Amino acid sequence: TCIWGRSFDRPPLPEVRTEATAIKNIIYKCKAGGHIIIGSPSVSLEIGKISNAAKRADIEALYRKTISGETVLTPEGETRAQYLEAQGLGEIDAEHLATAESAGADFLLTVDVDFIRKCNTLNLTIVQVMNPTNFIKGGYLK
Repeated sequence: TCIWGRSFDRPPLPEVRTEATAIKNIIYKCKAGGHIIIGSPSVSLEIGKISNAAKRADIEALYRKTISGETVLTPEGETRAQYLEAQGLGEIDAEHLATAESAGADFLLTVDVDFIRKCNTLNLTIVQVMNPTNFIKGGYLK
């Protein structure tokens, strides 16, 4: 969810601006290249909890116009999320990762440094969890 709101974060610190630019480039390249951007009910739920109504509306609009569709967390995915949570991920992060895995995603992008670190340290998934800036630098989209 932090990906969708990054362009709306204030104050616009240099790191925030860099990540927001990377996210915009990723969205553009995915759309131009026919890549799928997967949404999920967990992301929708988190967006719905944003207290600032104007910011929530802007993020929701960006999210809806960008995603190719939403996938659901299957019963197997729910079991996987419980396992991931038991390994040290927060409940919602475990749901995001389990959803990405069950959807067959190659990447899960986040600006949550702790989430990235935990996934990499614990070697929990085949989905690559990374910061959008590193995704761009890695040349994953042509």
